[in-house]
Amino acid sequence: MTASVGVPVLRAYRAEFVAYQSEPEARMYHLGDAFGLAAGDVQSWARERALCIADVLGGDGEAEVFRAWSGDAAGEETRRRLERGEPFFLSHVGPDCAFELALRPVPVCGRAAP
Repeated sequence: MTASVGVPVLRAYRAEFVAYQSEPEARMYHLGDAFGLAAGDVQSWARERALCIADVLGGDGEAEVFRAWSGDAAGEETRRRLERGEPFFLSHVGPDCAFELALRPVPVCGRAAP
């Protein structure tokens, strides 16, 4: 990839957890994000964050969703998708909130390491 002015564009990666709530009013909760130059860096963050959220939720079914997400986010297939330039999304609608995990490649300008 090259920017229009000739500056090389490198690939970086971003991960983000968000919760959406409609009652009693529409709200969005940012549950954390990460940015890195290696897919594995944001995958590791997403895995750890999913496990942290699961611990907060306790032993209910929603906690199990996040425990499963921790493995999905850190998986080799997810890494291959990110490195091919494809985003990876997971979502879950619970009784009180809808949750979303997004991992995606993002372009950044800079010089590649020699």
